[in-house]
Amino acid sequence: MEKMNPFDDFFDHVKFDKQGFEKRFQETFGPIKQKRSISFWISIWIFGPIMIICYQIAALFGFILNAIIPLSIVAFLGFVTWAILMLMKHHGII
Repeated sequence: MEKMNPFDDFFDHVKFDKQGFEKRFQETFGPIKQKRSISFWISIWIFGPIMIICYQIAALFGFILNAIIPLSIVAFLGFVTWAILMLMKHHGII
């Protein structure tokens, strides 16, 4: 038997005022639709992957800012230290 309402399986397990809850829910969000509209599926299947890709790009930029830039600064400081040591060695200071 097909469920008539998306809340049926929830209320099978929970003792709750079902009619009162449905009434408040419909007053807040509008009537409960049994069928999903085309715009719902477009938003799920098109905008969902776009948001995931945007999140991955943001994570990549975060990785670049948090890992590669500090590592490049450390590498640059290491190079500067090496160059100073080589100059000091060349001039006989060390």
